[in-house]
Amino acid sequence: MQSLPDGFSQVDEFVSLCSSEKGGGVSTGVNSALASLKDTQPAMRFTCSYTELTGIALQCSTVTAPTTPANRVVFCASNCASQLIPFHQQCSQTMQVALATFGLTDTVNQMLSQCGAGDDSHACPIGQITAVCGGLENPSGGVSSLCATQCLRTVSAHYDACSASTDPETVAKFSAQSWKPLVDACHNLDGTSSAAGQATEVTSQCLRIQNAMTTQLSTLCCRDSLCSTMPSSCTAECTDALIPYFRDCAAELLVHSPALMGRLTELANACSAGGH
Repeated sequence: MQSLPDGFSQVDEFVSLCSSEKGGGVSTGVNSALASLKDTQPAMRFTCSYTELTGIALQCSTVTAPTTPANRVVFCASNCASQLIPFHQQCSQTMQVALATFGLTDTVNQMLSQCGAGDDSHACPIGQITAVCGGLENPSGGVSSLCATQCLRTVSAHYDACSASTDPETVAKFSAQSWKPLVDACHNLDGTSSAAGQATEVTSQCLRIQNAMTTQLSTLCCRDSLCSTMPSSCTAECTDALIPYFRDCAAELLVHSPALMGRLTELANACSAGGH
């Protein structure tokens, strides 16, 4: 609910109805809880677990440091940035080594230095969009070249936020209906809106994270760095890191790394048996 602050008007209407004589009333505790949620700035809260970090590492595996202003917009508005920055802020003291093992320390440092408040993917930078889209041209006429422009990259990165914005300037200058066909075309071109595209993206993420994940699992699950002896049981930390990776990347491992898949399957069976 903290991630949906714009929906509180509907929640309030529902609570008001339930609080009426006909509605049957609602407890003071519920009212207090709703009030505290509305008074709290929406933010991700992490338990600082390996499960969370594994998912973030997959998201960040295909994100590269920006080399142009347009790339920086995409970089700072990515799912990786929206999760990695708060995770680092909340969990760096206990998960610093794990962050380094996944190669995320440099990534989060780049995000902290390059991504300011204006890059928040939940905000609509209407001034920036107006500036970069004012002279939009596509001489070649191709979809790929159009999607590569700074204008379309900026609009695509912030489309959801701009579409939902109630800011008068944004409402006046940003037509969600007009931009949607172009944004959808660019997403389809990147493979981010189709099942096949999502599968390809997950495969790429799993391949990129494999070496780091193997190192991490060897540290958490085995008696030595080479994992020469397969453990018969696993710790909570081992299970926490292994299961989400095994679930998301099993198909890729089966095709590209069958030997590793076999070892992880054996380890997953031990973890699933509750041996921790």
